[in-house]
Amino acid sequence: MSIGCKEEEKANPIVATSWSDDMEMMINSSDSANVYMATNAEWYLSEFWQEWTVEKLDGEFVMSSWADAPSFDLHISYGLKITDTLNVCVDIYPNADYPDRSGEVCAKCKTISFNGTEWVTNQ
Repeated sequence: MSIGCKEEEKANPIVATSWSDDMEMMINSSDSANVYMATNAEWYLSEFWQEWTVEKLDGEFVMSSWADAPSFDLHISYGLKITDTLNVCVDIYPNADYPDRSGEVCAKCKTISFNGTEWVTNQ
């Protein structure tokens, strides 16, 4: 006979099946002229390449850039407007030497818009 509270059931932890499951992209900082996007890839990978693409929600392509840097600046001067809602995507290629992008590709996207003060991730 046991006295007291029944032990609560513990939820099974989510098990990541690949490094891509832990990848995130975020807005580091922004203002009306710039959006500074970044990923946490540098915390997981010793060597990686990133390709960023941005388009408006109506499908109009805005810009693309691929670089070995862990972050990227999106500038209003490149054709973005603060009235736009944007789809920002990044493809991260691990352990690859340019131009051969071998290895598993991690693709992440965020929808962002300007709230009157700064660019924010839409919920």
